[in-house]
Amino acid sequence: DMNGDGYDDFLSYGMNVHLGSPALSVSPSFTLSGPTASWGGSNSGILLMVYGDFNGDGYDDIVASDHRWSLFNGDVVIWLGGQNVNGTYDLRLPAPEIGSNFGYSKATGDFNGDGLCDLAVSAPYYYEGGPQFEQGKVFIYSGNTALADTTVGNEDELAPDITNSICIYPNPISRNEPFTNLKLNSTGISRYERITVEIFNLKGQKIKTWDIAADNPGSGDYQIDCEGIATGIYFIRAKHRTERLGSTKLLIY
Repeated sequence: DMNGDGYDDFLSYGMNVHLGSPALSVSPSFTLSGPTASWGGSNSGILLMVYGDFNGDGYDDIVASDHRWSLFNGDVVIWLGGQNVNGTYDLRLPAPEIGSNFGYSKATGDFNGDGLCDLAVSAPYYYEGGPQFEQGKVFIYSGNTALADTTVGNEDELAPDITNSICIYPNPISRNEPFTNLKLNSTGISRYERITVEIFNLKGQKIKTWDIAADNPGSGDYQIDCEGIATGIYFIRAKHRTERLGSTKLLIY
C-alpha cells in the first residue's frame, strides 16, 4: 500500500504502478522512472521488485534493480511511498564494484529488530584482488527514519539552503582507499573560521566528527579521512557554528 489508502497496490510490466481502489483501471496510475531513460531497459518488467517501509512512515516503499546496468555493474533504486506518491525515484545505490551484477537479487525484512524494514542486495560477481576471485557479496542497508520524498522540498531534511552547498568526491569510496574530498560553496564564512563536518549512519547515530579551518572565504576543498568506518550508506553534514551548510550521502564499500 504505497499511498496509505487501505487498498493494496500492484506493479505490472514496464514498471507501471496501479494504485488500488474500489474500481480498478486497466491504465496505470503512474510509471516508475529510473535515473536515465535507458535504466532497466536490459531487463525491465522481469526485474523482481521488493517492498517494505524503510523509513517507518507507514507507507510501503519500492525497490527495483537492473543488475545488467552499465556493463553489468548493476544499480539499485528506491521509490518512497507517501500520500502523494509519484514515480520519481528518491534514492539510488550505485554498484560497489565494476562488473559485480549489483542488484541481481534482493530481500527485505527487519534484520536488526529496530522496527524498520532493511534491504539486502546481492552482488554475485563482486571480487577483491581481481576478477579471478569472484567470491560475491551481500550488502545490507538499514532502514532510516530520515529518508524522505525528494520531490517534496519541505519534507527533505537533507536539502541544503540554496546559498550553501557541499559535495563529496570521489563517491562511493572503498574501505581500502578511505579518503574522499568535501567541496564547500558557502556565503558568510571568513578565512580560518572553523567548519564542523559530521558523518551519521542510517540510524542517525554520529560516527565521526572533523573540525577544519576554511582555506578561502566561502569555498574550499578538504580531504576527509574515513578510515575505520564500516561499509554502508552514510550522511555527511557540514555546519558553521549553528548554521547548516549542507548534507549529502556517502557510500563506502
